[in-house]
Amino acid sequence: MDGIQSRRFAEIERLADDYFRYHFAPVMRETQAYLTEKQGEEMKEYSTSLGGILGMMASSAQPLSDPYQVLKVTGEWNSKTTEDYISMCKEKILGSEEIQHDLAYMAGSGAMPSLGKSAANGTTNFRNSSVATSLMPIWITAWSN
Repeated sequence: MDGIQSRRFAEIERLADDYFRYHFAPVMRETQAYLTEKQGEEMKEYSTSLGGILGMMASSAQPLSDPYQVLKVTGEWNSKTTEDYISMCKEKILGSEEIQHDLAYMAGSGAMPSLGKSAANGTTNFRNSSVATSLMPIWITAWSN
């Protein structure tokens, strides 16, 4: 790779990093906060329910048991996995018109690989794009490190 291509690649990498930091990361933090809040509410509700109280009483006789194990398996929010979290983030990001517009602009400017245009209106759609869906786990992994 010659110097001009290396410099252009470095510029694109920097822009993608900044875009992730200022647009994707806040969505991920909001999603994490929402998920944590819902998990807390669910734990509180479970702790005060008859099943939760009986479960805690039963687990008190067993020193290493977890009274919330049932909730971690059956709860709507406490049973969420990392894949569920990524899916929630992806849904919010791909549902954002602003981000859709930005990604389409980047694809049109050559900053991203060509994704093909929609025949109906001539715009690029990233909802089912392999680029948008394949970059999500990479960016999430890089952000969490």
